[in-house]
Amino acid sequence: MLSIALNIKDRPVTIIGGGSVALRKFNTLANEGALITVLAKDFVDGFVGKNIKLIKDAYKKEYIEGAFLLYIATGDEEVNRRAEADAKELGILFNRCDKSDESDFISINMKKIGGIDVSISTGGRLPDLNKTIMDDLKKYEAYDDEYLDLASLLRSYYIHHHKQDEIKKIKTYTKEEILRYIKEFEGFEDKGRNEDE
Repeated sequence: MLSIALNIKDRPVTIIGGGSVALRKFNTLANEGALITVLAKDFVDGFVGKNIKLIKDAYKKEYIEGAFLLYIATGDEEVNRRAEADAKELGILFNRCDKSDESDFISINMKKIGGIDVSISTGGRLPDLNKTIMDDLKKYEAYDDEYLDLASLLRSYYIHHHKQDEIKKIKTYTKEEILRYIKEFEGFEDKGRNEDE
């Protein structure tokens, strides 16, 4: 499968199912600003928010028409099979939460840790492991956007001054150390400019 980050803000996404799996998908989609329709006979608590339409009914093909993406998250094999067939006929990309290997796509756990976008997937085989790994990665939160911008600037100085062997060390520097090295380069360049004048 091809890994991509997809902008679903203001795009119509339909979820079939009203249980805990559907709710997890719903929360992720709501955080990304999707226009969400959830279809189920019953709903667990938690399906609330802006840009949401709840339809309390049995599955019908008409409910998925016009969807950009479809999540099939029921415990009913017959409903899941029908929704999959209808999605294929309508050209809608679908994810069967019970059969990720037969889906058009899987949802990859993506999170911003500091200034780093991280994606992790077990291919739907052990989703709880995704969360455990994400929690372990919190130790990298110090690499925020400011740190990465400064590190990028220092890296460009190293490249410009042919010090490529120093680049791999940058990730071990604190923000203060990076600032100190940048100031040294800027001072060196200012001194060189003054000597040229």
